[in-house]
Parts: sequence; C-alpha cells; structure tokens
Amino acid sequence: MSERWNVIATTIVERLKEQHQTVSAAESCTGGLLCAALTGVPGASDAFPGGTVAYSSEVKRRMGVLEANLRDDAVNADCAKNLADLTAEAHGTTFAIGITGVAGPGGGKPGIPVGTVYIGWHTPEGTLTRHFCFSGTREEVRAQAVSAALEELLRLLPPAA
Repeated sequence: MSERWNVIATTIVERLKEQHQTVSAAESCTGGLLCAALTGVPGASDAFPGGTVAYSSEVKRRMGVLEANLRDDAVNADCAKNLADLTAEAHGTTFAIGITGVAGPGGGKPGIPVGTVYIGWHTPEGTLTRHFCFSGTREEVRAQAVSAALEELLRLLPPAA
C-alpha cells in the first residue's frame, strides 16, 4: 500500500467512525485493493463492514447488477453506479464505492481502451459516477483507480466536527 493511501484511508475511517457512518465497496478491476487499503487501518471494522470482489460478469449478475449494465464487459458508468448502490444495500452502509474497468494489459477494445475505469460513489444524497482514463501498467492503473476512489470519497464525506 502506498503511504498516500494509508493517510487518506485513515482519515476516511476516522471521520466515518466519528460520524457513526460506514462504507462498503464492490470492486472489479481493482481486485480488492480498495478493501485492502481500508482494512489496513486499525479499527476499520467499525466503519467498513465489508466488500466484494466482483471480477466476473457472472458474480456481478448474482449481486443483482442489471443485465443492461453488463454491456461492454460491464465497463460503463451504469455498472459502477449499480455496484455502488447494491453493495451499500447488501452491507447496510451509508456510503459505498463501485469500481469497474480495464486494467490491462489486454482486454481493451475500440471505445474502451486499457485504462478505462468507471467509479461510482453511493452517498446519502444519491449516487454519482466518474469516468477515468488512466495509463501505465496493470498495477499502475489499479493503483490510480484506488487513489481516485479514496480521494473522491474523502471529498464526499461530511467535514470533521
């Protein structure tokens, strides 16, 4: 884990605990790195009850992702939104993150190149999604996706008391 992830994840966990809120995650292309960043914080279980690595479309389907959102190998904003909303419901959390994309080195195709990532953030006010085009190795794309997910979650949380 990067030191930056550690600082951001610690801040997130502390703020969630302070506000009696929680977060969960459903990850595809990041393969559990986001969950690992959050659970790397001592005492994280008070703010992070769990997450899911939904790497295949079949697992996403079993989670309840809508068939229409599995188009383009599930690399789209609707799938990220669906993942975030479903994991919030499944884990009973205030916030949730859904990540889907193509980390590479293969798997890209016209219109969805390697490095394409969609992230959804479920919040009490609604769910938002963002599209990213990362570059680098498989590990770098995955790390950039986790950084983006954590940084935006931190921005979305209510300010510290």
